[in-house]
Amino acid sequence: MQEQRALRRHHLDKRSTVMSHRLYANCQVRNISPTGACIELVSRAVLPASVRLPMPNCGTASAKLVWQRGKLAGVMFDEPLNGDVLTQYIDARAPVRQERQVAQDLASTIGRPAARSHLRLIDCTAD
Repeated sequence: MQEQRALRRHHLDKRSTVMSHRLYANCQVRNISPTGACIELVSRAVLPASVRLPMPNCGTASAKLVWQRGKLAGVMFDEPLNGDVLTQYIDARAPVRQERQVAQDLASTIGRPAARSHLRLIDCTAD
């Protein structure tokens, strides 16, 4: 089978999270390009149509779900990542800042009364 993607994918195995106003789930970024990423969820979850993917030292990328098969999912970024942001994300070593930012985002989501009843936490530590 011949590759039909116009942009090169960077294969990696980077721990991350995927979030929406109703979901927070741990995942692994399996590959990434300027236009999207393939992620593998740690636990089974059905992703919503729109998600956010925090990127250490680079902000958060908003994306649309393109496909999902079990724990694997493909997302397309709303805005293509520029080369510097992509390189920073690929080269980032420590996820500590990212996890702090995710915790702050989650706390602000929980803090909103309207969102409190709709938030679904997924425990990804137990298998």
